Amino acid sequence: MIGNVINLNKRQDRYEQIMDEFKEIKSIQLKRFPAIENIKGSVGCCMSHQKILRDNKHNNNHILILEDDCKIVDKSNFDKVWPEIRNWLDNNHDKWDIFVGGCSFIHNNKVEWINKDLNLVLTSNYGTTHFIYYNNNFIDKVISCCPTMKNFAIDKLYKIYDNIRVVVPYNFIVTQITNYSDIEKKEVNYDRHFNNCQQKIHDLLNDNII
Repeated sequence: MIGNVINLNKRQDRYEQIMDEFKEIKSIQLKRFPAIENIKGSVGCCMSHQKILRDNKHNNNHILILEDDCKIVDKSNFDKVWPEIRNWLDNNHDKWDIFVGGCSFIHNNKVEWINKDLNLVLTSNYGTTHFIYYNNNFIDKVISCCPTMKNFAIDKLYKIYDNIRVVVPYNFIVTQITNYSDIEKKEVNYDRHFNNCQQKIHDLLNDNII
């Protein structure tokens, strides 16, 4: 399947990095999308996601968007795990709105199993946008959001849609590389955030807090 990669023209280094990251992966074929640059990085990010969705929604397929800082957790197992997850998502499109390969935060304790066999969890909010599979039925809602809305970002759709159904792996399949962020204007390392978020999901489910 096609994975649309958002990449700024000035960040060829990041594109080369993600191409190297996925060079042995067979289940996703990367396709570069020249990122829309904006003085506010989160706005450009949102506009880039929306442009890809707008250009491809006529195919009536779910759409995978990656950002160029996407990092695979387990390359040796990715081509087994992702196709299984995708197959379930494609055959159960009425049960979810977006799939996120890994997230850096969950603001509330609304976490529940949606498929234990595939280790998939359902929540209503998420952080980071580096690997998102958009349900075709939800695309118009994403496109309709105003990217310049105060305090809005593409990973804050839950602020607009309270009942958004976000599927996340119990064990994340992707995180983000440590690199200079054109949004944050500094080098960022989100490893601690991903680790804490994954641990929170584990704790919530294992402690039956849901």
